[in-house]
Amino acid sequence: MPLSVPTNSQPCIIRLKFSVPVGMAVNVRVRAIDSTQSNTVFLSSIFKIHGTTNPKKVVEVRLPIAPAGLNIECSNPHNGFSYDGVEVEALKTYPICTTPETGRFIKFVKDFCLTCGVLDDNTEFRSSTEEFKIKYLKGIFDQKKGKYISTPARVSLPSKIIEVNSIKFRNYTVPARMMLLLHEYSHVFLNKRPEDETEADINGLYLYLGMGFNQAEAIGIWNSIFTTADTLENRKRNAIIHKYIQNYDKMKLWKC
Repeated sequence: MPLSVPTNSQPCIIRLKFSVPVGMAVNVRVRAIDSTQSNTVFLSSIFKIHGTTNPKKVVEVRLPIAPAGLNIECSNPHNGFSYDGVEVEALKTYPICTTPETGRFIKFVKDFCLTCGVLDDNTEFRSSTEEFKIKYLKGIFDQKKGKYISTPARVSLPSKIIEVNSIKFRNYTVPARMMLLLHEYSHVFLNKRPEDETEADINGLYLYLGMGFNQAEAIGIWNSIFTTADTLENRKRNAIIHKYIQNYDKMKLWKC
């Protein structure tokens, strides 16, 4: 049965406590879902929980963007764990450096990530100032290739308009949506070399991690994308992404 957590739309960390018998290791799937709106998932990850002499384990659900109400589902086909409660705490973020323009984009894209699960296909999502625009398309058509392409999102360097594949994005978590859109934004607004994918990866991660999002969701979405586009370049990108995430806090990469 889902656990209801009243987040009241406030950023927070939800700590889920589990007990696992000593000597056991259990994979627990944790899903955090908007209780008021379909296709709006904030976490969907599998956590391996080991039983030790201190059997209580904690899984964090980090919510820089939070709905009014949240349902949490924890499951394992073989059971083997018990659920021991929940704590809600203030979210830890980092004092990252942003421009006013980036701040406006973050506000704009937060709204999009929260609502795109229920938006109609072929919708144009615009900021109030017309500064940013997302085309929410059933498929992304590449004029040069003369066909629809599999990418979940892309940005036009001349127009600065982001195109998003609506079918893919409805199935992504809110953090995964944010990760990909910060990447696309970085190409145009942050990169020194606009076409450099790795630079956009790092610039997007700098913002994403600094805002307090789950590391696992960033790793998960990039692993998923690179698995379907398995090239030497993408393997190198993925290795750089993993290393950057591991070092973000340890090496204080959030500093200006």
